[in-house]
Amino acid sequence: MKKLDPNVVINNRLEATNDHPALTPETIGDYATPEQKIGELNMNVPWETCMTICNQWAWKPNDTMKTLKQCIQTLAKTAGGNGNLLFNVGPMPDGRMEERQVEKAERNG
Repeated sequence: MKKLDPNVVINNRLEATNDHPALTPETIGDYATPEQKIGELNMNVPWETCMTICNQWAWKPNDTMKTLKQCIQTLAKTAGGNGNLLFNVGPMPDGRMEERQVEKAERNG
């Protein structure tokens, strides 16, 4: 991809292997993407926390939601660590967001 467009941004979803143990644009990506955990302070390598507002990546009826306090702490710790936050909400089968997830997101914004 980098040969086709040197400006393309690639995440590290391929993960490190024995051939590519380090996260660099020349190996496996431009930024790290820890899932369901907050990355650590890193001023040298960009990173993005990928977190769900509930427990599942996809919508599940009555899935446990994170509290407002947990949501705010996740945002604060991610931003404070020089990261970006992808806060996932799983759409329902008809494509709509569950009302309680919408309300939680509006409170956070």
